[in-house]
Amino acid sequence: MRLKHSCPDELQNFLTKSGKPIVVLQQRKVMSAGTKVIASDDLYIPAIEYLKDKNYSIVFSGREEFPKDWHKYGVIDYANSTLASPKNDFHLYRIAKFGLLAASGTNFLAETQCLPYVQINSSQGAVPTYSKNSIILPSIWRDNESLKMISASHHIGNNLIYGVGVTPNMIMKSVTSEDILNATQ
Repeated sequence: MRLKHSCPDELQNFLTKSGKPIVVLQQRKVMSAGTKVIASDDLYIPAIEYLKDKNYSIVFSGREEFPKDWHKYGVIDYANSTLASPKNDFHLYRIAKFGLLAASGTNFLAETQCLPYVQINSSQGAVPTYSKNSIILPSIWRDNESLKMISASHHIGNNLIYGVGVTPNMIMKSVTSEDILNATQ
């Protein structure tokens, strides 16, 4: 799809009505094997403000509920529009210039479309980045008793053993808004 099919006119008009380059933003509100720590809406705000100052149009993707506070930043709610579909997701990620993504399968969609991206709160923190154009910010895991950060091999093992949900005897912490902004910059 990246090379052979043009974006449908209706989608193109919806996404590019401002005439600005697009940043695709995806957020998780549900725990998964990839996301065991949910980032609050406000963690994205400094990066959203930075991207708006750099003259980007920000498009909310995925199928999560749109954060109401983001309306004031002009974020486009593609995720909950009538145009949201798997086929159109490919087009969105193809025409976007950058992605700010939660830990989910969207990193594979971004990779397929050659989209530079930042992925936040990956529970698979020891997994290397998928390409030279990606930055992965893992959630921080600590042992509940010693409060020491766990090793990469322990991190991988926990994710493989426990999958979705909270890992016993671990404290999981989100990345910060400063982490997200720095990686975006």
